[in-house]
Amino acid sequence: MPNQLTSAETTLVDALETSVRGPRRNGLFALWLVVRVCDGLLPPDSVSLRAHRRRLEGLARRLSSLTLAPGLRRILSGCMGDLSDGTAPTAVDVLER
Repeated sequence: MPNQLTSAETTLVDALETSVRGPRRNGLFALWLVVRVCDGLLPPDSVSLRAHRRRLEGLARRLSSLTLAPGLRRILSGCMGDLSDGTAPTAVDVLER
């Protein structure tokens, strides 16, 4: 599904459009990035493990530059640790949080 947004992504993009610059917008952007990484693990268009690792590295770099609330940063760090195994069930578990 490379050219289509999931319903979760669409909801986050809509919220991003209406939010003003600052920590709230950064938090929404960070959540959108995590949803994109999770989506890459889900069938039918799952990415390879190598591509997933690259996405996680890119996510870590991008998150490090965002101003996020400490609680959100902790949660996202935990999600990234869980996503390191690169399995679809883990992605579903992360999305259910």
